[in-house]
Amino acid sequence: MEWNKLLSSKIVTYFLILAVMWTSIVTIKRGYSKWLMSKELKKVEDKIKNLGQSNEKLVALIKDMQDPSFLEKEARQKLNLQKEGESVVIVPKEVEDKLQKLATEQAEEKKLEEKRAEPIANWLSWIYYFIGKK
Repeated sequence: MEWNKLLSSKIVTYFLILAVMWTSIVTIKRGYSKWLMSKELKKVEDKIKNLGQSNEKLVALIKDMQDPSFLEKEARQKLNLQKEGESVVIVPKEVEDKLQKLATEQAEEKKLEEKRAEPIANWLSWIYYFIGKK
């Protein structure tokens, strides 16, 4: 009977409520800190992945830079060096721009010609014939 009285008393009830609240708060705090840590871990893993990719690119660049043909190309472009018997030709920027524009136009024309050369469906050819489209 005393146990029933003790368990039904207000002090024990308040104590049990406080214990449950404290346990809940501690559990929520730990869950939140675990979530924050997993979020931070994901950021670090992404950064490691990006650094690994960057490292691979740099290793490939170093490998290319050790190639004698790359070194020769860089010496020709940046230092204006030349081999014996060769002469350097400097093209003005305006001419270079015009040449690039011309090359772009020619590439576009070539694409159009290839597109025109592709066979089209028979029914579509008849439609083009009647509406006068070539």
